[in-house]
Amino acid sequence: MMGRMGYSAGVATSFKYEQVRPILAIDPGCVLSAWVVWDGRTIHGCGKEPNQEVLDIAKGFPGPVYIEGMSFMGSLAGASLLDTAFWAGRFFQAAADVYEVKRSAFKLFWTGSRTSNDAQVRAAMIDRFGKPWTSEAYTPTGKDGRPLKPRTRRVPGLTAPLADDTWQCFALAAYVTERAVSQ
Repeated sequence: MMGRMGYSAGVATSFKYEQVRPILAIDPGCVLSAWVVWDGRTIHGCGKEPNQEVLDIAKGFPGPVYIEGMSFMGSLAGASLLDTAFWAGRFFQAAADVYEVKRSAFKLFWTGSRTSNDAQVRAAMIDRFGKPWTSEAYTPTGKDGRPLKPRTRRVPGLTAPLADDTWQCFALAAYVTERAVSQ
């Protein structure tokens, strides 16, 4: 499983978040659902887990839970869409402090268009919060203590733990915190 509860990607930022408590964002799926715990500065956990495990996370989560809402897309509803709606309802039922956010709302907020795709949302998140991995120059020292040839190494960024559907959860969570700060 990709779950990384407790993973902390610390970051030095100039964000305006002072008193934002951690939130849980969920992107429901028919079998697996993505989730992110975000406090406005740090991703405290994320993953794409079986729905029952995400349900357990939502039950025990002490803060607000934001669930991506279902939207009419103009086509017939298949079994997977109905299963997703079923699980979204179970998440709503399990969480104590729960809210629905439509995907079109946070897509419009991050990309300026309701019709943008997942790749465009991910690109907007990288523009705002930085690349998952960056390179950093450093100079190692030899056994005798003398500096060696300068090298580079990969350094994880704020968005390093995100993959696949967790990017959309992060976009939802960041949308909620950005709107809370601006109001």
